[in-house]
Amino acid sequence: GGGGGRSSGATREVDTAREDRRSAALEIEEAGIEDAYYRNKRSGIQIGMESLSQMVNTRAVPVSPKGGKAPRGLMSAKPNAKDEAMEHFKNVLFGTKLNVLLIFIPFAMVSHTFDMGDGPTFTLSLLAMCPLAERLGYVTEEMAKHTNATIGGLLNATFGNLTEMIVSVFALQAGLLRVVQLSLLGSILSNILLVLGCAFFAGGVHYKEQTFNKSGVMMNATLLCLAVMGMSMPSALHATQTELQGTVSELSLSRYTACLLLLMYIVFLYFQLVSHREFFEEEEDEDGEDDEDEEPELGFWEALYYMAGITVFISLLSDYIVDTIEGAAKSWGCPVAFISVIILPIVGNAAEHASAVMF
Repeated sequence: GGGGGRSSGATREVDTAREDRRSAALEIEEAGIEDAYYRNKRSGIQIGMESLSQMVNTRAVPVSPKGGKAPRGLMSAKPNAKDEAMEHFKNVLFGTKLNVLLIFIPFAMVSHTFDMGDGPTFTLSLLAMCPLAERLGYVTEEMAKHTNATIGGLLNATFGNLTEMIVSVFALQAGLLRVVQLSLLGSILSNILLVLGCAFFAGGVHYKEQTFNKSGVMMNATLLCLAVMGMSMPSALHATQTELQGTVSELSLSRYTACLLLLMYIVFLYFQLVSHREFFEEEEDEDGEDDEDEEPELGFWEALYYMAGITVFISLLSDYIVDTIEGAAKSWGCPVAFISVIILPIVGNAAEHASAVMF
């Protein structure tokens, strides 16, 4: 009987110990669940705050699950088109230190209106033209970011010469044919020597090794040689004295050559943009990855509006320059040829110069 009593007592002790361990395990489990609950709750709050912060930073408009209106505090994060347009205007107007020269635009207008002299008007117009030509290149580049590399290069090449084209049109209207001829010559020399040399130098400073599209370079070099030959043919005809009708033959050949060069440019555009686009596509890096495209700061149409406004001011200053170039040459004591070959192309090529160096 004593042995049975001891056995039942031991069994009760074992059962009690098991219940104690089970209770301890349950307490530990409950504590762990509670700790995990609060941990998840804190994590959820943190995730919610991060989502809220990201929502506000990206100016997203929150929508409640029931389709109601969002809280008034978050509705203030809605993007404001007026503020965005003002920010873009500041980027265009104050985006570079060269824009300090824009202050000379009203001075040039006042000098021309009150006839303060050809020299001051010409100088003020040239100084004001420099930032306008650079900003024209900037908005053209912003337009190019909305297209591919081929069309972007075409936009830069076309609108980069807009300043020179406007000056040439006004000069032709004023009968200054020699100024147009010399400015064309100076433009070719500045692009071949000054712009190309600065691009090589800036690229060599920034990159250890530079690459280029061989097919594109060959095509552009061929067109350059064709343009040089086209400009040289009337001079060669005059030098050989083989014209049949005097200067009429030279003029006819010059016009024929100009039409031929314009036709070749149109054919080149078709070749570049339609038939052989793969020749002008960007080459991949050695790692097989393309360079990351920069996000445009201006919209396409916004850049187009800024281009139109800048063109208006360029046209106005070009009129001043053409009207005062001869008087400025006399007041400066230098020939008109020097201004036409050196100064005008540098100012007119400011956009192309900046684009070539930045690329």
